[in-house]
Amino acid sequence: MSSQVHILNGDALKEMLQHTHIEGPVWVARECLIEGPVKGDGPAAIWNTRAHYLDAHYGNEGETYLEKVVPEFQGMMNTPEGSDINLWFEEDLFCQANLWFCMYLLEGKFDSCQFFWVRPNPTSGWYGFGGMKPQDLPAQLSERIPLPPHTCKKLTEAWTYFQQHDLAALQSTADQLNPPFGQVQEVVKAHVDRFPTDEKWGKPEQLLVQLIEENPQGSFGEIFRAFNQQAGIYGFGDSQVKKMYDRVNPN
Repeated sequence: MSSQVHILNGDALKEMLQHTHIEGPVWVARECLIEGPVKGDGPAAIWNTRAHYLDAHYGNEGETYLEKVVPEFQGMMNTPEGSDINLWFEEDLFCQANLWFCMYLLEGKFDSCQFFWVRPNPTSGWYGFGGMKPQDLPAQLSERIPLPPHTCKKLTEAWTYFQQHDLAALQSTADQLNPPFGQVQEVVKAHVDRFPTDEKWGKPEQLLVQLIEENPQGSFGEIFRAFNQQAGIYGFGDSQVKKMYDRVNPN
């Protein structure tokens, strides 16, 4: 049996996995690539871009990024030939962008490793693995979906177009990723809607304005929960929503 390697969408899932009998090295994509710049020619340049962004916007977090995030990506890239690489990612935009980046990093493994997508139970909706329990995970692994090399290459293309902000090409690539990614077209459309054309705000900010108008005395926590109920497709965490909230509600 091939060596099993697991690439996860976050540390919460890693903690859940530790309460199972699933074996094999585990690497975590500790990123939020849907926030901030992603420019750079090669992984090292991208990581430097990300570190500088975190320093500027999150109080000197760049060093932590280089110490805690980059080694996880480097570990993925060092996966031995002949391994089964299990990609535990949900279908929201947050997770898909991270998946595209991981596949970009792993492009050199497409011919020597087997790739599989481990998705959450569809009944969990946009809550993904967060709506599941550790005892549910072995069943999801057993139902993993093989990703042939041409699909892996399309995922890498998705990263390229995401990085280049080529929204038309990204939408075209999404059309070629369904199947197996049944919601990827809807997710990419949601990404495109983040960038306004004639309106002042993109769709997420427009939704926040609406929610604030409907509940002007509501706390940020209340607005955040309402936002996630209606826009779970983005997978935004509280820090990303708070930045948008402060832009549309400066008072």
